[in-house]
Amino acid sequence: MWSPDPMDIFDPPDRETMRLQKFGKLLAGPNTDLDEVRKLSWSGIPPPVRATTWQLLCGYLPANIDRREDTLKRKRLEYKNSIDQYYHMRSDTLHRDTFRQIHIDVPRMNPDVPLFQQQMVQEVSPHTHTLCTTNIR
Repeated sequence: MWSPDPMDIFDPPDRETMRLQKFGKLLAGPNTDLDEVRKLSWSGIPPPVRATTWQLLCGYLPANIDRREDTLKRKRLEYKNSIDQYYHMRSDTLHRDTFRQIHIDVPRMNPDVPLFQQQMVQEVSPHTHTLCTTNIR
């Protein structure tokens, strides 16, 4: 006859598992309590929920879970349309100096982080910068 190992029954879940469960419960609620998410995030966000948590905390996603999917679709479409609208600016004489400076600054941003040395990041960064500054104005 099988009998459970007493250590399996009484061994509490580790700290990270418990944190992930807390995050999961908060994020899955109908209206996420952002104050609670901020408090819980203070000592780190587990990787499986990091993207969603940051999107909520930055105001990119709404706290209401029913609106998140539609909001994300809309924002992705807005981003795609912005690229289509502003991508040509790369070759405009007016913006040439700005793009040149961005290409110089991106690798210097943090030379110890390999991410900033990658060719793709160096090519994408000017577009991101242009979209951000154009939309802020």
